[in-house]
Amino acid sequence: MLLLPWRFEPTATVFQQSLHQLGRPGLLRAHRWSSPTAAASNAVPIRDTLPEVDMGNWIFGEPPNHVFAQANTLPQGYCLQVHLSFRSGGMALFEYAWEPFFGEGYGSMTLIGDSGAAYQEDMHDLHLQWRGARPVAAWARPNGGGGLAALQAFADTVRDRRPVPVTLSDALAAIRVVEAMHQSLLSGTAVALPIHE
Repeated sequence: MLLLPWRFEPTATVFQQSLHQLGRPGLLRAHRWSSPTAAASNAVPIRDTLPEVDMGNWIFGEPPNHVFAQANTLPQGYCLQVHLSFRSGGMALFEYAWEPFFGEGYGSMTLIGDSGAAYQEDMHDLHLQWRGARPVAAWARPNGGGGLAALQAFADTVRDRRPVPVTLSDALAAIRVVEAMHQSLLSGTAVALPIHE
């Protein structure tokens, strides 16, 4: 089993489990602001987009059929906007910014379906949950976050002889979208998937 730990983060599993209540997904929107890594300090770090791209493929149940990306420089970093369109009529919009002053970073995600919506905001791993009248603060990574949950899923898969929850095909699909993103940045146009070489 290939470990894509972001699929096992509490937010991802809650979004996936909520799909039956939200109906058919229409829009997935994510924002992520973080400090650039040393390796990414001189280029837009599009490889950092894999978690959201994989989440889009997973929620919509397929890779997108078109990808458009646009990047701009910031005073000390970069910003990137990515639009994915899916055959089902759904779309995803991801916005990223990398600047040193973002520190530990911040992220949010919204999923709008035809019957409801879900919103998640990461305030340094502390999430507010409304279940009834009172909000409750809950730690997002009380037991090691997605990595520990991914390892548990692997152990459960082996023990129960179930199909693996994340496959090499899932990872390759996300990587192909990121490659299309790169092509879109270079060409300034939308890129159709699959890319035929």
